[in-house]
Amino acid sequence: MMTEKELDEFFQQVAAYQDGGLSESELARFERELLDDPQRRRLFAEMQVRSAAISERFRTAAFSMDSPHSPSPPVTTTPRTPRSIWMLAAAVAVAASIAIALLMPKPRGEDATVAHLTPPASANPNIGSEGNTFATITYASHAKWDGQIPNATLTSIPLNKRVNYRLSSGSVRLSMDSGAIVSLAGPASFIGIGPGEIELEMGKLAARMPTADSTLVVHSGGTTVRDRGTAFGLTAKVNGDVDLSVFDGSVSVERESRGGVSQPQTVQEGESIACSESESRAVAYSPEQYEDIWPLTIGVDEASNLIDFVPPGPLGSLDKFANDSKLLLIPETLNYRNETVLSMAAIKPSESYPENRHSRISIRPGKLVSSYLLIYLPVERWEGNRHTLTGSVSFQKPIIGVVVGPMALAKSDRFFGNPEIDYENLQFRYLEDKATEDGNLPADSLRVSDDGKTLHFQLNVGAGQDNLRVLVDETPSL
Repeated sequence: MMTEKELDEFFQQVAAYQDGGLSESELARFERELLDDPQRRRLFAEMQVRSAAISERFRTAAFSMDSPHSPSPPVTTTPRTPRSIWMLAAAVAVAASIAIALLMPKPRGEDATVAHLTPPASANPNIGSEGNTFATITYASHAKWDGQIPNATLTSIPLNKRVNYRLSSGSVRLSMDSGAIVSLAGPASFIGIGPGEIELEMGKLAARMPTADSTLVVHSGGTTVRDRGTAFGLTAKVNGDVDLSVFDGSVSVERESRGGVSQPQTVQEGESIACSESESRAVAYSPEQYEDIWPLTIGVDEASNLIDFVPPGPLGSLDKFANDSKLLLIPETLNYRNETVLSMAAIKPSESYPENRHSRISIRPGKLVSSYLLIYLPVERWEGNRHTLTGSVSFQKPIIGVVVGPMALAKSDRFFGNPEIDYENLQFRYLEDKATEDGNLPADSLRVSDDGKTLHFQLNVGAGQDNLRVLVDETPSL
């Protein structure tokens, strides 16, 4: 039995674990003690279950905020932003799964947190049958459906046209048969009309056209949005009103009214409009409401709560994202088609930094590549500003390589950089392969998982703007 002092220390460790604040060695020791001590395992599981229940209440309140028929939240607390709730819920759910896995040992390497189910079409007439589909589920986070789909985390599930799908909570990412990427947050109700056409009866979605050939048409109430090669977010209310924000490029908007169909209206990047039966009017640009599903839309499946995402839309100055205790993830160039042989230093799947710091990758012509920049932007830039950031980020597609060296970063800036970022003004971008500041700042470490989908990091950051660029393979599988 643990003493009162040991109990206090253990509860502090659990809190640090949930916040992602344990170093690699502390995490290894924490897990070892759980495996060796039944009392610690029992208490840990109880704490995760309670945290998960609280998180579920927060998530339910967040996902219900757009519906006028939603009940009041069952708890009274300081409101969180939808993105904060989404990230908290994901972190707690993973922690709860780990607790269950510890109490019910499984063979090493077995995934206890995600269930991949692919039932035959005949098992459920609402789950896609060949020739009658409009989209495929590529990712689901805490998704619960009202009857049509089993309440589980499903991937590679095709969806049928002309079926009313109702997502009661959670979020999903769809790959439309037209090539568009669509993410939805529950509660939402939608019907697929064709390969690139969807009717959103209620809820919100974020959409991205990864290539110039990708197309999407969204009908909602009396509003029709036509997009080609851009990105936008749309919220449909139960009374038929629609809010639209354009993140990139432009879209065409038409409205039906008693007088017929309006002339198409073009909405540009960085603009938002509100549509009702009687009017369409410009409103303040408001991409924040889509921050919870935007990471799914750009190809990020999971991320530690020590990572912040830039909101969709024009980037502007990076200074407004400064944070001493978090990393910033910026999608740079997505679905870039490489036109030459590119060779550079980068950490590959199954490799680690600094052990494999001299490893190199070669990207052949014709390969589609998406680039994501992870950057530390401290508020106060002084040598005594030291933090340890430990976590991970998982992508939909496999990682080609993680670029960390200053020369490789500068070279890859030219191909994959975001034109809104002044990379020359970013200072001390490199990672440290050994202790610095007279040994007070330990070396950084990275590892790419064997399947190439997840980057694990432990960055010991100070006054510099530590950078790493993650290059992901978007080339379609044959």
